[in-house]
Amino acid sequence: MDRDTRRLLKQAERDKRVMELYGRNPQLKRLDEELAAAGREGLTNVWQGADIAAVQKKISLLQDKKGRLLSSLDLDEDVYEVDWDCPLCQDRGYVRPGQVCSCQRQDEGSRRFLESGLSPLQKQMTFESFSLEWYDQPAEVDRLVQQLRGFSELLVRGEPCGNLFLFGPVGNGKTHLCIAVANRVLAAGKSVIYIRTEELLEALREDFYGRSEKPERERRERQERPAFSRSQLTARLLEVDLLILEDLGTERLTDFAEEQLTSLIDQRISWQKPWIITSHLIGEKFSGRYDLRLVDRVLGEGKRLYLKENSIRFKKAQKEKESGR
Repeated sequence: MDRDTRRLLKQAERDKRVMELYGRNPQLKRLDEELAAAGREGLTNVWQGADIAAVQKKISLLQDKKGRLLSSLDLDEDVYEVDWDCPLCQDRGYVRPGQVCSCQRQDEGSRRFLESGLSPLQKQMTFESFSLEWYDQPAEVDRLVQQLRGFSELLVRGEPCGNLFLFGPVGNGKTHLCIAVANRVLAAGKSVIYIRTEELLEALREDFYGRSEKPERERRERQERPAFSRSQLTARLLEVDLLILEDLGTERLTDFAEEQLTSLIDQRISWQKPWIITSHLIGEKFSGRYDLRLVDRVLGEGKRLYLKENSIRFKKAQKEKESGR
């Protein structure tokens, strides 16, 4: 719903509230009508150059009478006010021409987050919430974290930041670190798409062919995540400030999949739009799985960051199991 429509609905709510108040208190309605008539009389006198002292006195007396009535009803003048979400700009989105209101900036940030593909829980995955306590080699992991921080800061400043290929065993924190980059970039007003490779390819199949290879149940589950309209998908993938492609290597590999992945990465390289790709495949398991063109683009154009620690998820589960004994 656009802002103008929301404003009209808010004003309609106020009007309904006042009319209900009049229905319970006819005297209040008469006083408001008398005040409105006195105001019109005063304006007419001003236009005609007549004395307005008598009208001003009349208005003052009516306002005093109305104030006493409202007080007896345990009300004040606020009952006539519209319940704006942002009183500063009255939900217009700007304080004055050319000055955007803080609520508008917040709305834009919320929209970017919804369009990013991140879940509400993932909003808490930041560099600050990333803990090194579970790692056997925390200093080495910290160096990798700082590289990712540096990447995000360059992107935020609009400076060349390159691309990243983050790989290593399953469950060792790659996802948290990627989302930390995404949250930093989003907080700076940039756009992000975070998506698993399998979900991306499924969306592209529907975009191209208007059909899905997944069962209906799985499609319903996937559609709980933020979706892109078919007409916008390709453009969004190319234009977004940062594309994060998770779990390359878990998708069902077909000619279509390789062609689309190669094309997407190729075009983002051409447009100088950065990407982060993660994978659990290491060495020949990665290079032997894909066509040479795709391998060349990922490994040749992306800085390789190897997070070689074993599963942190497993360590946490083990500790919880031991503490529950």
